[in-house]
Amino acid sequence: MEKRELLDGRITLLVPAGFKPMNKDMLALKYPGNKPPQEVLTDERGATNVAFNWTPVQATQTDLSAIEGAFYASRLRQDDIVWYSHGVKTINGRQVGYLEMLTPAPDTEVYNLLFFTDLEGRLLLVTFNCVKKDMEAWKANAHLILNSLQVIPKP
Repeated sequence: MEKRELLDGRITLLVPAGFKPMNKDMLALKYPGNKPPQEVLTDERGATNVAFNWTPVQATQTDLSAIEGAFYASRLRQDDIVWYSHGVKTINGRQVGYLEMLTPAPDTEVYNLLFFTDLEGRLLLVTFNCVKKDMEAWKANAHLILNSLQVIPKP
């Protein structure tokens, strides 16, 4: 794991050493649709990813509990999700919401640790994901990534 500055120096995060930005062709394949994440760091196979989406949705520290509740409730209706944990916790002095789950995909299941906080008044979503067969090898590191999130205040 190595500490990296991301989103033009707005955050720091531990990420697996050797992860590189996902190329455009793989991004289109892995994240079909018109709104892929703004940045995705991935392993050489494209099987394990850390994706970043700094949304236009307005958010503050006091909104995070309600946002977490809404995210959880919207996914709770999907009975094919296996839940591990969810909630809001303090990381490096900031409130951070998170959802940890196993979700279906066309050819396997995917372990996801989605976490989010406010960044300059907007909602920042970060997702760690890997295929189910790699989950046990990555789960502890996914939590290291979550717990390393640090927002860099802009002057």
